[in-house]
Amino acid sequence: TFEDIDLFHLIGVVCGLAIYNLTIVELNFPLALYKKLLKKTPTLEDLKELMPDVG
Repeated sequence: TFEDIDLFHLIGVVCGLAIYNLTIVELNFPLALYKKLLKKTPTLEDLKELMPDVG
């Protein structure tokens, strides 16, 4: 079985290969991830999307 770090690495490799090969892949990441990529601070509303019971 995959450990968490191995799974994250695999997802990163797949995303990198898609970008390298100019392939469009529909990935439904949470809004908080896109905000982090744009160097914006995620909000409590973004946390609610990920974990409704915590947010």
